[in-house]
Amino acid sequence: MTFYTGLKNVASSLLQDKGQQITFSREVSSGFNPVTGVNTTSTTTFTGYGASFDYNKSEIDGEIVRRGDIRFVMEATSTEPEQGDTATIDSKVYRVMNVKPTSPAGTVVIYEAQLRR
Repeated sequence: MTFYTGLKNVASSLLQDKGQQITFSREVSSGFNPVTGVNTTSTTTFTGYGASFDYNKSEIDGEIVRRGDIRFVMEATSTEPEQGDTATIDSKVYRVMNVKPTSPAGTVVIYEAQLRR
């Protein structure tokens, strides 16, 4: 086990113990039906644990980060959240605006997601 794998495990353990669960949903293309001319989609979901934080006033620029956006620091799950996913926290649905993995030496330790209602 490398140092960063151990750090990932500690972060995951702390976020599961002290954080809250989040469920992500992603629509994926299931294929194209040439007879009907319709693209079909299905929804896939995955969960993880993390903690939400407000952005500092100095970080809110009204364009990239808006008032009401939240920063969600989460464990490194097997599925990385993507821009456009939806995230449900405490029955509230958010859109994923941006995701930044923290990955020293190529090991993802945490994800930081920007969420917007």
